[in-house]
Amino acid sequence: MSAARFWVFWRDSWVKLSVRQGQELKASHSAPDEEGFHYQWSIWRFDGLAVFEQWGNGGRDCDGRIDRCGHSVCHPSQLASVPAYDDGTPDCLHDGRLIMRPAWEEYKPVEIRDQYAEMANY
Repeated sequence: MSAARFWVFWRDSWVKLSVRQGQELKASHSAPDEEGFHYQWSIWRFDGLAVFEQWGNGGRDCDGRIDRCGHSVCHPSQLASVPAYDDGTPDCLHDGRLIMRPAWEEYKPVEIRDQYAEMANY
């Protein structure tokens, strides 16, 4: 397999990505919101044996800053194995067919940094 093709939910809609072996795709977005700002970023990589996603999101609001990041992996045979509606996202059809998304598995624990929790020694 020279390329991995799969769907991701990015900025409120489904997008189909194609990542060639040895390629790395990066996407990021940030914007102000009613209480501060929010951001998200992802990096997808395909090594020929598996697809890897490194991701992060967070922002700042009246409760301070919070940041999350994680690392996921998916075998190429599992890139279209989970119905998109299982994760509660809208518009799960493409050309009248249900979008099937990757069965991502966590391969490093999710890291969370909560500014106010740190200040309170949690």
